[in-house]
Amino acid sequence: MHRAQVVVIGAGMSGLAAANSIAEQGIEVLCLEKARGTGGRLSSKRINLDEHGVLSFDLGASSFYASSERFVSFIEDKCSSMQGMTRRHYVPNVRSSSLTRALAESVRLECGVKVSDIKRRNGRWLTFVEDEHGSPQVFSESLFLVLATPPEQARALIPPSHPYQAALEFVSSQPQWVSVYLVPYSVYEHIGLQVAGPLLNLNCSEIKRLSVESAKPGRTESLCNDEEQEERCVLVKLEAQPEWTNHRLELDKNEIASELWAALLREFGLEGDSNECQFRFQYTHRWLYSLPSGNVLSRSGEVTGSHHQGPHENLCLCGDYLGIREGIDGVEAAYQSGLSLAEAMVEMLTDEPALTM
Repeated sequence: MHRAQVVVIGAGMSGLAAANSIAEQGIEVLCLEKARGTGGRLSSKRINLDEHGVLSFDLGASSFYASSERFVSFIEDKCSSMQGMTRRHYVPNVRSSSLTRALAESVRLECGVKVSDIKRRNGRWLTFVEDEHGSPQVFSESLFLVLATPPEQARALIPPSHPYQAALEFVSSQPQWVSVYLVPYSVYEHIGLQVAGPLLNLNCSEIKRLSVESAKPGRTESLCNDEEQEERCVLVKLEAQPEWTNHRLELDKNEIASELWAALLREFGLEGDSNECQFRFQYTHRWLYSLPSGNVLSRSGEVTGSHHQGPHENLCLCGDYLGIREGIDGVEAAYQSGLSLAEAMVEMLTDEPALTM
């Protein structure tokens, strides 16, 4: 069994911002992540296609705004600023997940750990995972437990009688399909995407946003050659509208990719050119919990005034859905939420004895 003063469930931006900040104070922190690596909704993907080389693209946030000095200071040597934006608009160099990997460097991290339950016993929080027979096994013990997950996943773990159940009743996450296409450069030009730029808000009924992954700063490795066709190819990502996604949650990924590509051609007036505008490869991913919706309320029904929730019985919440403020949302909101929670916890944790490992 793993022991630490603090266990954080979720190795996305908010969870690792909190874990990193707490660890910097010499406090024992263990971060648990069900995926194979860090990132959460900043996760990236690398695919090795023999005929096209290595494709690298972001599955989550394509870019984000930054306004607070602290957040700008954290990302300024890891991101490139996009020109022509009214707000500070950034794209991570290499891959979006590089931001969470940087935060994870000083944190004890266990990936591939899917927590199935949490319980409080004798003033300690226990996390449970299921063994190969489906039986619950204790994985970790801690004084404090942080749920840095989408609100639906947090609510599924929180004991039914805990006040946070009521706090999370009015918040949810919207789903989103994302498809990434390997597109011949001639098709890219024919559609007119080289004029549109690397980032484009379409806001049609099917597509929310388009990003040319291989046109982002520092992503030249994604501009690969198709040796057979002797033509350069480009990576284009389409992020679907949440409402459109909601009506297609159970569709096959290939169907989703075809529908979104057809919608892109219609948006550019090329619905009759489908034979001339074909992609070579696609990768499609479904985010069940993508965009936060609603307010987190306290037990009294008032909107919480902090970037985090807790601690209550040494259980805490953090995430972008708690950090949203005027001018701050998305990745920055997640980062602010993690830091805010860490600052609130450090003073309480400093005088707590470390658990025997």
